[in-house]
Amino acid sequence: KPAVTGELALTDGRFQDPDLPLPMQDVVLALEFAGYNADISGRWQSNDRSEGQLSGSLDWRGEPELNLNVKGERLPVHFEPYASVEVAPDIEIRFRTGELSVSGRVEVPRGRIEVTALPESAVSVSSDEVIVGVEAEEPAIRSMLMDVVVVVGEYEVTLEAFGWTGN
Repeated sequence: KPAVTGELALTDGRFQDPDLPLPMQDVVLALEFAGYNADISGRWQSNDRSEGQLSGSLDWRGEPELNLNVKGERLPVHFEPYASVEVAPDIEIRFRTGELSVSGRVEVPRGRIEVTALPESAVSVSSDEVIVGVEAEEPAIRSMLMDVVVVVGEYEVTLEAFGWTGN
């Protein structure tokens, strides 16, 4: 449990990778440490029309606790080859003693979604799978609670999936 004071800042940062669904440029991120906790704040752009903000706190006096709020407008999200959409999230993320909770709202006002086949990852491995000779590790996230409202198509979202087409 180290006590940490001071500030850690990233300015004019960029996170860009073909595997990232959301490019981030002009990133400003700050962590203000005050002993056994830190305040988190940040912002970024993904193009000239978009903006994202991040705020929250991290506490490590006992079990680590994280509280984050992510907000954004017109953020371009690409999941090739399935979707290219703009999103406006207003999401709260909390992590405490092995429980991750995500709540809030994500608006998808514009975009294109096309599903021709399900990816291999659509079928998950059974939770009771046992690999002989390998000791199972305790997962960091033991439970996950989600309460997210997704609003699709305020302006125009096209959807094509398995022969079905919609706007």
